Amino acid sequence: MIIQISMPANKYALIRYHVIDRMIRNPYRRFPSLEEMVDECSEVLGKPVSRSSIEKDLYAMKNDGGLNYSAPIRFDKHHGGYYYEDEGYSINKIPLSEDEIDAVQFAANLLNQFTEVPILKKYDAAVSKIMSQLNVARYKDLPVDRIIQFESHPTIGGNEFLSDLIYAIGHSLHIEFTYRSFAIGAQEKRRVASPYLLKEYKSRWYLIAQEEKQYMYKIFGLERISELQVKEEKFTPKKDFSPDAYFKYSIGITADQSAEPQKVVFECNEILSKYLTSQPIHSSQRIKSGKDKTLVELKVIITYELIEMLLGFGEDVKVLQPVSLRNDLIDKLNRTLQQYHGE
Repeated sequence: MIIQISMPANKYALIRYHVIDRMIRNPYRRFPSLEEMVDECSEVLGKPVSRSSIEKDLYAMKNDGGLNYSAPIRFDKHHGGYYYEDEGYSINKIPLSEDEIDAVQFAANLLNQFTEVPILKKYDAAVSKIMSQLNVARYKDLPVDRIIQFESHPTIGGNEFLSDLIYAIGHSLHIEFTYRSFAIGAQEKRRVASPYLLKEYKSRWYLIAQEEKQYMYKIFGLERISELQVKEEKFTPKKDFSPDAYFKYSIGITADQSAEPQKVVFECNEILSKYLTSQPIHSSQRIKSGKDKTLVELKVIITYELIEMLLGFGEDVKVLQPVSLRNDLIDKLNRTLQQYHGE
């Protein structure tokens, strides 16, 4: 059974407040009646809304100090509907300082970089509304995309499951899904698991979960998941799982709990050492600068991501230890050269 994610009652009330506000301010259909508000809110929410709910909403918008609306709502007997005594009033008019406006503008542009992710895409319209209501004149004709450019990547599959997985993790509910491994010859397999964590790495999302009747935690790429279902059955989260501890010695997404962390040491040139000083590659990183060379030390498990990173540094690094890692890198570099020499 697939469980539909429900929205808290107070969120429904907030939506109704905004629908009511929009209807009262509509210059083409002035003085909306109570019945019209009931019909419009029901249509927007996709569920029946009672007359008493709208009456309570109108009272709350006028008198609830917690909302801080103090809406000047009045009833016009002649027209049989509601209006604002102050024609310029709106619950959307939020007084902000210059610094707050700058912060909202920056946050809006940041969020816009991720609107292709389904769980965030639904907020795109909300961001646009907020920005238009702020009426930030100084940005109106400013080409923000030519001033600030964020990193973006082509959208891959799997992101459509983020919302359901967040719900399942938050409510400790089992999930069932079909998974396609990258392993050669691997077949699609139906799995039942207890989800613990979502982790993003290089614009891809991964799920850390514990499969049914298995002790070890596994990592699943969301782009390889299909036919996901959130089950009704709850599970008791294990107290031994900690996201920070699980990835403590990892670079990237691989976290082999059976592997012992090792001391990795490599030489690097001055330019790369400055880069690594400003942006460490791991929390265990230690840099020792000398006259002729700079040494970088890490305490990590040897993973594909670590090897990929070291190879990416190219001639700027020379791995000293462990010897097994050094030899592995030499072997990979030799095979790479052979591919080019064979042309």
